[in-house]
Amino acid sequence: AYYYHYLPRPPFNNSEEALKAVKADALSRGIPLRYYQWDDWWFYNGGHWEYQAIPSVFPDGLTDWLQSPLSLYTGEYGANNPYRSRFEFVDHNAKTVLPVDIEFYRELFRNGTKAGMKMFEQDYLSSINLGTNLTSLDLNSGDRFFEAMNQAALEMNITLQLCMMHPCHALAASSLQAVTNARASPDHVRVYEHREEMIGWNSLLLSSLGVWSSRDNVWTNSSETRPSFNNETDVVTNTILAVLAGGPYGPGDAAGAMNRSLIMRTCRSDGVMLRADYPNVPLDKTF
Repeated sequence: AYYYHYLPRPPFNNSEEALKAVKADALSRGIPLRYYQWDDWWFYNGGHWEYQAIPSVFPDGLTDWLQSPLSLYTGEYGANNPYRSRFEFVDHNAKTVLPVDIEFYRELFRNGTKAGMKMFEQDYLSSINLGTNLTSLDLNSGDRFFEAMNQAALEMNITLQLCMMHPCHALAASSLQAVTNARASPDHVRVYEHREEMIGWNSLLLSSLGVWSSRDNVWTNSSETRPSFNNETDVVTNTILAVLAGGPYGPGDAAGAMNRSLIMRTCRSDGVMLRADYPNVPLDKTF
C-alpha cells in the first residue's frame, strides 16, 4: 500500500492524516470503500509487542477516529509483551510466544471492535511453524492457539484472515468457522508480478476447504510513484486477479490517485463486490 510504513512527509504529518485524506477523496469522488486495512506499522511490533497505536503514527490511538470498518493485523507475538502476566502463552525460550488463552483474544478483539474492526488478520503462520518450536514440541499448542482465536472471533462477530500459511494451516482452517479467507499471494510491492500465478494454485486447496483466496492490496493507477516502490505496471490485470480470487479487494493508492473507473468495474455503487462463484484456478489442461 502507498502508505505502508509511511514516513511523515508533506502534506501529512502522520499516517492518520493520510488515511483521513484517502477516505475524504473516496467520498468526494463516489468511490465506495467499505473497509480500511491497518497492517503492521501502527502498533508496537517486534521484540516488544503491544497492541496499542504508536502516537507518532496514529495520534488518536486505537479508536474509531476513521469511522469506518477496519481489518486489523498482527504477525508473531514478541516475547516481551505486557500481556504475559495476565494471560497464558506458550514459551519455549524463543523470541516470540504463542497466545493460547481465549481471554487474551477476547480482550484484543474487544479493543479492536471498539475501533471498528470487522476482520482480524493473523500473519506469519509459516514463521511460527518453522522459525520457532512453539507449535512442534507438543500436540496441543497449535490447536489451542487457533481455537482461542476462532472462538473469540465468533463471540465478537468478526471474521479471520490467515496469512503466510502452510498446508497444515489451511487444513486446520476447515474447522475454524470464523476464517473466511486466506492470503494466496506474496506481499505485493510491485516486484512479484511473475509470482501471481501462485494465487491460482493456492486457490485449488483453499476453495476445496471453503476458504476464499485473498490477494494483497493493489494500486489502480499506473502513473503512481513512491520512493523505493516500483510502479504498478499492469493495473487492470492485477485488479482482475484480486477480484477473481474471491477474497477482499483493497485499492492501496495514495489520496487522490485512485482510478475510479477501474475500481467501479469491480463492484456495485454501494460497494458490494462483483465476483465469480468460484475463484480463479489453473485450467484442467494444466495437469
